[in-house]
Amino acid sequence: MIRIHTSNPEYSPLGERLSGLLAGVIARRAPELLEEGGYSLDLFLMDDAEITQLNRRHKNCEHATDVLAFADGEIDPDDQVIHFGDVAVSVETAEREAQARNLQLIEEIMLYALHGVLHLLGFLDSTDEERAAMREAEREELAPLGITPHWNSGEL
Repeated sequence: MIRIHTSNPEYSPLGERLSGLLAGVIARRAPELLEEGGYSLDLFLMDDAEITQLNRRHKNCEHATDVLAFADGEIDPDDQVIHFGDVAVSVETAEREAQARNLQLIEEIMLYALHGVLHLLGFLDSTDEERAAMREAEREELAPLGITPHWNSGEL
């Protein structure tokens, strides 16, 4: 189950498309989560001020960022559902980036949310080799939606 959270009602319509994308990614790349008691994932659609607070609290950075991911893995003792983790996306950052690249906002947000979920699945992007694997996974997941990801070196 994917739960969408936002303090801004304008962001709510984005949740349905994101939920479908992320559920598909998890089903394809971590089917064991479906076979066990199931999973939960919380996706937070935030503004820059909110994600800056998270970035400060968890990474000691004093600026907004595009996406943060926090793995969990705790099992709910009542229903045996694994809380897979939390992904926080800055919609304001996505708006700026999409406008600068002449892209649809939803495409930019999908890239950020996917990137966060791939981190939860164990993908890293600290080295060139890790980044290449992450980029390939992003391409594979977004291509069926007709979305071609964009990147500049050092992004995401």
